[in-house]
Amino acid sequence: MWKDRYRCAATLSVDFDAESLWSGTFKLTTPSPLSRGDYDVRAGLPRIHALLDKHELPATFMVPGQVADDHPDACADIAERGRHEVGYHGYFHESVLELPLDEERELMKRGIARLEEGFGATPRGNRSPPFALGPNTADLLEEFRFAYDSSLFGHDEPYRPRVPVVGGALRDFVELPVSWELDDAPYFLFSFFPYMSGLATPSQVLEIWKAEFDGSYASGGCFLLVVHPFCIGRHPRIAMLDELIQYIKSFQDVWFATWRRNGAACRPSTAPGSRPSWQTPDGAGFPVRVRARGGGGCGTEKPCGWTARLTATGCRPVARATACTWIPRSCTAAPAGWWRP
Repeated sequence: MWKDRYRCAATLSVDFDAESLWSGTFKLTTPSPLSRGDYDVRAGLPRIHALLDKHELPATFMVPGQVADDHPDACADIAERGRHEVGYHGYFHESVLELPLDEERELMKRGIARLEEGFGATPRGNRSPPFALGPNTADLLEEFRFAYDSSLFGHDEPYRPRVPVVGGALRDFVELPVSWELDDAPYFLFSFFPYMSGLATPSQVLEIWKAEFDGSYASGGCFLLVVHPFCIGRHPRIAMLDELIQYIKSFQDVWFATWRRNGAACRPSTAPGSRPSWQTPDGAGFPVRVRARGGGGCGTEKPCGWTARLTATGCRPVARATACTWIPRSCTAAPAGWWRP
């Protein structure tokens, strides 16, 4: 349950890369590849705006600092709508995998300042191009007080990551995970250099995305979709996205939100002198699903679809199924055999 009201959350992220994808990631600086970034501004972005305005939906725009430099009017057009969020997406759409710590810190500092100037808001979410956190990135996200990251693949629901190593400390930010299945680029991005063969039909992609949403809705989860203006902005593809939105809106109790609001609904809070808990700002707690094994004490219930909320004071049930038994309120941590998004 999301915000104690909605069964499922759905959120759209637009990676507004413009020329930075081609110059920063692919190192292509000649006119023809750069013109594909120009398509973002001339065609793709206006069509995305028209679609979001039609449905009155919020979105999160992940924007490199270079794009704010090169396209201030396009950025102002996003900000002036008043319902969208801006997130940090590198400065030059650069890979941070081999960047020294000080260099990555300086780029992040500059990028945050540039987005604050261009959008009038401080970015609280990060997506490292291309879906790749570096060895120092998580430390910097905490240093700059980011609320969430969206670069990892560890679940299909929001979760709290352990990075940069498996088994490391839990980070004080939420991971809103990405997936290639819910990104338009693998399906639609065609390129010779580097070679990428994405020329799928919109109907095929619509079928996949509907099935992904069906799974999120059935599990009470979160549908996290990433698109790029030069990919999704083609006429048949933006029409497909319109059809997908109409399909999602046909379901009851779906919460459309920016990625920041989605992350805030499950952000860990840390009191001085205590370890982080999965308590939400409203005290409702973070949703967990019971898959506990027997054994007495906390977590004696049978595997089922029961949903509870893990709070700082205990495991508060919010839904109940016949096969489940009571969760003791003394459970202050997820019992063995549980999982949480």
